[in-house]
Amino acid sequence: MRRFGSPQTHTPKLGVGAATGATLATRVERRRRRHAAATAAATPPRTWEERVAAVVAACKSRLAAMPEEYQARIRAADKALGLDGVA
Repeated sequence: MRRFGSPQTHTPKLGVGAATGATLATRVERRRRRHAAATAAATPPRTWEERVAAVVAACKSRLAAMPEEYQARIRAADKALGLDGVA
């Protein structure tokens, strides 16, 4: 097939790679949604207090994994803010 005019005025056709990429992204998104729905169905709804407790536990776990000098800095900052003993 012959094109007329300047090649710059024509929109290039999408290659196979672009179509495959879109299909792959769609598949990944569908899989993510299915996984999220299955996870939500498998876990019982938590109360606000349970969620807060889970966040506090995660924060304490991350703090414990930090080097000691970082922990000391965080505790000093908490103490300066009047949050002594929180971390």
